Amino acid sequence: MNAMGKCPSRGCSPQSILFRSIPIRKNNHPLIHHVRKSPFYTSVAVHSFDMKANQQLLLSNAIPVSDETALLKGCLNFMRNFESFAAICCACSDPKNKVQLKKAIWFSSIGIEMRDFTHYCYEGDEGAQKGEAKRIFEELVKLECPVVLRDCNSVRVEPDVAPKKVVNSAKRMRYFFNISEVHTCRGCYQKNRCKRFLQKYAGEPDFSDFTRLMTGFYNISRAYTRRSEAGRSELRHVVEKVNYFHCALFYVYSYLLRHRHFNYSAVEEGNRSAILAYLRERRRNLLLLKSQRQQEKVMNIPREYSDVIVPTDKAKMKKRQRSVFERLQRFRVR
Repeated sequence: MNAMGKCPSRGCSPQSILFRSIPIRKNNHPLIHHVRKSPFYTSVAVHSFDMKANQQLLLSNAIPVSDETALLKGCLNFMRNFESFAAICCACSDPKNKVQLKKAIWFSSIGIEMRDFTHYCYEGDEGAQKGEAKRIFEELVKLECPVVLRDCNSVRVEPDVAPKKVVNSAKRMRYFFNISEVHTCRGCYQKNRCKRFLQKYAGEPDFSDFTRLMTGFYNISRAYTRRSEAGRSELRHVVEKVNYFHCALFYVYSYLLRHRHFNYSAVEEGNRSAILAYLRERRRNLLLLKSQRQQEKVMNIPREYSDVIVPTDKAKMKKRQRSVFERLQRFRVR
């Protein structure tokens, strides 16, 4: 049966298909219910969508979300698509595990140039939507770092994964897209808790920094969906850009499909005793460096002369100097 056969009257127009059944009130005024179209990013699946053929559809729907219901649906769908992306492109065995998710995405994106990724995204960005992909990436980078920072007096409700690395990656991405670090840091609501407030970026930007931003927003979305209505206001100004991150996820998914050879899925696990021996040796070296720094400060012996100038046991030393000396002697005996 075609759609016209379902109309209540024979002479109805094709526009009446857009309405449901029309109930009649007592005062003979019809009550019309419009068929509401769900937002694009609340139902689309990343693994069954042709991005290159529908690029304009992605870019035109990348707008801020203000409705609470659409915001929750968008966050949930972003989390599902992000987990599917990690399983398909990054060989993640358990996408629900945040640590496994972070490692799989980082291993798959490290070593790839950020300029190659932006060139891939901008090459089809022509016509009416020219410059839209670049604008969306700049909007993501302009946002504050997608982490939840806690001070010493607060309780950690949602444990974050590598927040310091996410902050460093966000700073490198702002440098890459030529975004002012001062304006972003001064407008951040967590600036009183951040230890890297107004600090310069460190290191060269990489594609793994961009994927780390996506991982940070995944954790923000996860925390937003689990909080109560009163606790969501703290993250709302970041989560309302969920469509921008969703659009960027489609670009990352399409780009990493051609770089599947970067996946480290067949890495052999080391011997447990060898790993423990390596960790003990590493900790011993760290303690040695710490003791040498204390000797340089307390005993006034430069570090480059620590192996040459060795005090004797009978030397006159204060109690604190004696403790540092005995600690270094244990390392020399080994």
